[in-house]
Amino acid sequence: MTGAAWPRRARTASSPRPSALLVAVWAAVSSALAGLAVTSALLLVAWGSDSRSTASAGAVLRLAVQTWLLSHHGTLRLASGHVGLLPLGLVALPAVLLLRSGTSLGRVVRVADLAGAGRAVAMLAGAYALLVTGVTGLVGGGQTSVAPLGTLFGAVTIATLAGGAGVLRGAGLGWAAFRALPAHARLVLRAAGTAVGTLLAVGAVLAGVALVVDVGRAGHLAHALAPALFGGMELLLLGLLYTPNAAVWTAAYATGPGFAFGVGTSVSVFGVRLGPVPAFPLLAGLPEGDDASRLTWPFLGAPLVAGVVAGVFVAHRLDTGDYGPPHRPGAAGLWAAASGVVGGLLFAAIAAVSGGPLGPGRLSAVGPSPWQVGLASAVEFAVAGGITAAALSRYAARGPTTSSKATKRTRPRSPTEPAKTAKPTKPTKPTKATRRTRAAGHTGPAR
Repeated sequence: MTGAAWPRRARTASSPRPSALLVAVWAAVSSALAGLAVTSALLLVAWGSDSRSTASAGAVLRLAVQTWLLSHHGTLRLASGHVGLLPLGLVALPAVLLLRSGTSLGRVVRVADLAGAGRAVAMLAGAYALLVTGVTGLVGGGQTSVAPLGTLFGAVTIATLAGGAGVLRGAGLGWAAFRALPAHARLVLRAAGTAVGTLLAVGAVLAGVALVVDVGRAGHLAHALAPALFGGMELLLLGLLYTPNAAVWTAAYATGPGFAFGVGTSVSVFGVRLGPVPAFPLLAGLPEGDDASRLTWPFLGAPLVAGVVAGVFVAHRLDTGDYGPPHRPGAAGLWAAASGVVGGLLFAAIAAVSGGPLGPGRLSAVGPSPWQVGLASAVEFAVAGGITAAALSRYAARGPTTSSKATKRTRPRSPTEPAKTAKPTKPTKPTKATRRTRAAGHTGPAR
C-alpha cells in the first residue's frame, strides 16, 4: 500500500463529485496504514534476524508504532530521559505517502481553484493529525510513551506541506499557486532555496569526505556492532536514514558555529571539544583535537559560495525583465540580501529539526543551535549575494562597451554639432616604375 487507492471509475464532466471529506479521510487513513506497515515490516525483519534478541513480537510491533510516530518529529519519553534525535531520512516515509495521497485527492474530487485546494488540504491535514494523535494515545502509558503535542505539530506540518503539494499537483494548480505570490516574493523564495540547497550540497560532500578519511575506524565500529549479514544491512539502513542529519550538521560547521554532541561540547571552526560519543560508524568522521582538519578548510567558504550563487540568480532574473523595468544595482543588491535573510531563516528551521535529545544527562543536547547557524548563514548569504547581485547589475547597466575609445567612436552627434566634411584627397605621385613604363611604352592617343 503506497497511498490512497480510491476506486477508479469512468467520470465525465456531468458526473457527481465524490464527497471531499470522505476522500480526504480515506487518504489520511491509507497513508497512516502504509507508514505503519513499512515500519513494522522493517523492525520485524530486524527482530527475526537477530538471534540474541529476547523481545516478543508484541513489543516489536509496539516499537514499530512508536518509530512511525517519531517519523513525525515526535519525542520518545523513557524512564531515564527523552529521545528526540529524529533521522531526517525517516521523514521521507510519511512525506512521500502523503504526497501520493494528496495527488489522488486532488484528482478524485476535481479541485478547480486555489480555494478548493485549500479546503482539501485542510481536511487531509486535520484527519491525519487526529489519526496520529489517536495512535499516540493508544501506545501511551507505561515506561515509554510519545509526547503528543510535538507529534501533533509535526503531523500537521508534514500533512500540510506534503499533502498540499500533492493536492496542487493532482489538480494541476502548482504553478498557479506559486504565481499567486507577488513577483518579488517569488524571486526571494527561489533565491533563498538556491542558497540553502547549495549549502546543504556542500555539507553532504564534506560529510562524505570526512567519513572517507576515517573509513578504517568506521569499518571497525560497524564490525563490532553488527558482524552478521543482516545486522550489517540494518546498520547500513540506519546510517542512510541519518545521512541528511550529517549533511545539515556539516553545513552548520561550514557556517562557523558548528554543532554540539552533548552538553558542554562543540564541533566548529573555532575548535573541537568532544567527550565520549556513541559507537556508531557515521560518527567516525567527527574531527578530533582542538583544530579542525585541514581537509575541511576549503569547504568553509561554502556559505559565501551559496550566497554568490543566489546573487547571480537574482541579477539574472532581474535582468530578464520578468520583474518590471531594469533595477538599479542597489535595488538588486537589496533583493539578494533579502533572499539571504530568508535563506538563513530556512536553514535555521532545518537545523532545528535535525537535532534533539539522545538520552538523559550529557546527551540531552545534540545538534546545531538554530539561532546561531541561522544568524551566521543569513549574514553570509546576504553579504555575498548582495555584493554579487549589485556588481552584476552595475556591469549590465554599463552596456557592452569595453573602452573609452570605443565609447568615443560610437558617441552620437548632437543636433547642433556641425557635420564634418570629408577632406579632399591629394593626387599621388607616380613611382619610378610607373615613369619607366610610360617612357618605354606608347603614351600617345590610340589610332
